[in-house]
Amino acid sequence: MIVQNKRLIIIVITLVILLLIPLMAMQFTDEVNWTLSDFVVAGALLLGTVLICEFVIR
Repeated sequence: MIVQNKRLIIIVITLVILLLIPLMAMQFTDEVNWTLSDFVVAGALLLGTVLICEFVIR
């Protein structure tokens, strides 16, 4: 049970780090222009993909 929770925490932290990349890019350039909905959709797609992979691995 603890290993599963630790793995889920690692997955969520990795997703947050991945979503921070375009957020930081928005601060330095005008070429990246994401809205809140873009972040929500990207997060949902990444989380869905990772959870499906996790399900297949188990």
